Amino acid sequence: QAILAQDRSPLRSDSCTCPLDIHRPIAHFVMKRSSGASSAGSSGNPAASVVDESLCQCPICLEVMLDMIFLCPEGHGICAQSCFTTLPGPKKCPQCRKAYGIEPGRGLMVEQIISAARWPCKYGCGFTGTGTQMKAHFEGCPDRPVQCPVCQELVVPSKIVAHYQEKSQSQPPHVLLSIKEDPHSKTWRSDHSAWTIGDHQEYSSISECAHLADVDDFVHVRLWFSEDGLSAMVDAYHVSTARVCKFTCGSKTGRRVVFEVNTRPLCQRKQEQFKDEDTKHGIAFSVGSANTLADGSDEVACSWELFDGTF
Repeated sequence: QAILAQDRSPLRSDSCTCPLDIHRPIAHFVMKRSSGASSAGSSGNPAASVVDESLCQCPICLEVMLDMIFLCPEGHGICAQSCFTTLPGPKKCPQCRKAYGIEPGRGLMVEQIISAARWPCKYGCGFTGTGTQMKAHFEGCPDRPVQCPVCQELVVPSKIVAHYQEKSQSQPPHVLLSIKEDPHSKTWRSDHSAWTIGDHQEYSSISECAHLADVDDFVHVRLWFSEDGLSAMVDAYHVSTARVCKFTCGSKTGRRVVFEVNTRPLCQRKQEQFKDEDTKHGIAFSVGSANTLADGSDEVACSWELFDGTF
């Protein structure tokens, strides 16, 4: 059964009020040498520095500033690419209220210290790594909360199946498929999806979610449309294990086209309509070309299969 659902990202409304009463410059670090062997998942360098986490937190998001840092005239830091942009003009430091210059100073030395120091994963998965490693780790952290495709709530991956089942019962036509691997083809298969010519004008995406019961994994396969409705893209996501998704689109009795993509961690799923740069994560095609495969029917049939492994 196809899931027809509009994926719309809510407008962000961040407050610039600083919840901390801290007036010490970010450059005042307390550093020490770690002793003993490095922990699992770390950089493997037992001499790597450990930094006092409270001194490296952004006063807006309260997280360690792993990316570019801007400094106010007094030396207080702030996340340059996210939190700084949310400050109302004229932009002032949320800690000391001094005005930033036209081009705020960048904390290059602070960025280098944070990149070289070791940090524990903020999601509590047990991984420990340098700031540089941590940014890459967040992209596929197994404990990073994922967004429910039905209600958009953030859910711990281990609870996504139960959560989705609960939400789908109260918000039709969402339904969670429960499928098992075919012992002969060694694949998980669904052939219940369809989209009609014109759906791209009404919906931002058509998607299907499934619980792979025998391996206890959750997958989300999506066909989503560009804002102008001229292009569509296929992508797929998993909670536990990456697999190959083969997506077939066309007439049930006539011509078909087949795409293969690797599934990605569900935490990387985007909500808004796709842009050109997103095609590197999926397969894009022309809606007009797909419509010609319907052979006079007003429906374009879709099916997908999952295979173990990636390419």
